[in-house]
Amino acid sequence: MISESVSHLNDVVENFQSVLERCPVGHPDRGAALTNLAWSRLEGYVREDHQDIDSTTCLFRDALASRPHGHPDHP
Repeated sequence: MISESVSHLNDVVENFQSVLERCPVGHPDRGAALTNLAWSRLEGYVREDHQDIDSTTCLFRDALASRPHGHPDHP
């Protein structure tokens, strides 16, 4: 069961990475794509399936930077 959930999580990460690759800088959905990928990678980190927390943190920072001040997702 655990390996099946790891497999599903890996599929999710790959799919969100694919979406991000289709959202160039300036695309209105890039922030959402970055956030979705970051959350899925964070889940892998929490489950100890992925070890790279630094790249996950960078994804969250990039997502925040892609949203202008005043955007509902930008504190």
